[in-house]
Amino acid sequence: MYVIVCGGGKMVNSLVEDLAAEKHDVVIVEKDHDTAEKLAEELNATVREGNATDPKIMHEAGLEKADVVVAVTPNESENLLICLTAKKRKSCKTAARIERAESEEVFKNMGIDTVIYPEKAAAHYLEELITKPEVVDLAFIDRGEAAILEFKIDKKSGVVGKQIKNLEYPKGSMIIAVYEKDRLVIPTPDFRIKKGDNVLVIARNDVIKKVTGIFN
Repeated sequence: MYVIVCGGGKMVNSLVEDLAAEKHDVVIVEKDHDTAEKLAEELNATVREGNATDPKIMHEAGLEKADVVVAVTPNESENLLICLTAKKRKSCKTAARIERAESEEVFKNMGIDTVIYPEKAAAHYLEELITKPEVVDLAFIDRGEAAILEFKIDKKSGVVGKQIKNLEYPKGSMIIAVYEKDRLVIPTPDFRIKKGDNVLVIARNDVIKKVTGIFN
């Protein structure tokens, strides 16, 4: 199998070692220069420095021939975006790391094949999940059961000045990106929403009305 691992967190070393031991081809995509250099020295894998949310970087990493894309960056919104983009461009299997237990259902409903919650899965078990997954025929969003919503934030919006971690958006929804003018940002929980931002939210159909009420 050809596996692309995005991110260089704590679990990556063990994961890549397990995959390499099973004779899988592994490419690591890591945006931090020092971390990328360290991984290249320590692991039996190709390391490409760059941001995995950049389609050009993923193309250079071999997305077109990937069997599995694993997103284990510290940012769960970034991981979701990487996996959804991979499914759209290649329809390969995906695995994504989450930061909060309540995100597991959202990720699974969006068609992510394997959801990684570090507190629940050791690296060797993760390797089994990635290389021997159940087949998922269609992504949740492709079945019309969810939507990606875009909200233009004006001065009347109740979210202006609030950090994402303090927003009480409903279960079954998640902020995945913010446009600051023409710049796309993958927000962290500490990101503070400003007037003029365009916020992208994935939401199940049954919570769209609640999500709209929060941002309008």
